[in-house]
Amino acid sequence: MSYSSFSRCCLVRFGIVALTLFLWGQSAQAGWSPVTHRNYLTEAIRILPYFDYLWGNYYRDDILKGAIEGEFHFRHHAKGRIPHWRRGKVNRRELHYLSGYGLTQQDAAPAARALTKRFEKLRAEFATARRPNRELMFELGYGLHAIANSLVPRTTSPGMPSPEPCARNTAAIELKQSEIERIEKLRPWLVRRIEHHLQLRDQWETASDKDAFKQHSVRASQAIIYSLAAIMTYVMGTAFGPEDEKVRSSLEEMKNRRLGDGRKPDIE
Repeated sequence: MSYSSFSRCCLVRFGIVALTLFLWGQSAQAGWSPVTHRNYLTEAIRILPYFDYLWGNYYRDDILKGAIEGEFHFRHHAKGRIPHWRRGKVNRRELHYLSGYGLTQQDAAPAARALTKRFEKLRAEFATARRPNRELMFELGYGLHAIANSLVPRTTSPGMPSPEPCARNTAAIELKQSEIERIEKLRPWLVRRIEHHLQLRDQWETASDKDAFKQHSVRASQAIIYSLAAIMTYVMGTAFGPEDEKVRSSLEEMKNRRLGDGRKPDIE
């Protein structure tokens, strides 16, 4: 390789590293990157009970758009600009809770209250079907992005890698539908889950070696995915479909016979 070719190669590699660090810095201003939101939500939809999986997968793009738009909105909020359609509908304190990023243990109860109000309203609207499902799914994603963001490390120990690559690549993590919690009362459940997320976030931030960092990233990703799946099942549970547990179990058994016990296909 000539000196000039070697120099160009080094410059390209340096540029990629610099760009990665820049994008992570931009992402950390508000929360996870769009790629990570997409990964977490796709994984959460994949492990839903079969009917909810089909329902969520059909509207997956709308859920993802809601989460990603929420992320861009909070970048505007950080600069003092509120998107026009949000003005007058939510105050700045609620915006802090809806961003999810930067929450503390003291925020767990008020954040749960703000998010419960949003999710319960959507649950009721799914039951009445007075608005298009695509709109409801978009708003569901908008709220879910806050749940994922409550577990974004704000900083890491010296020498540790970026959390983003870990959060984007969860294909090797074991996820079981049976581990999705069944929500009876949303608000106290959300308080517990947000507190749990914040505890995991603190552990992830303070991990001092790469093995511990990787282990914490796995636990954090599992927690986020299970939280997202539980909320989706709860909110979408009032939508038209087989409500009877026996019918749902029968559908799940049919799916298992047809697809086996492996990861569900990412149906387009």
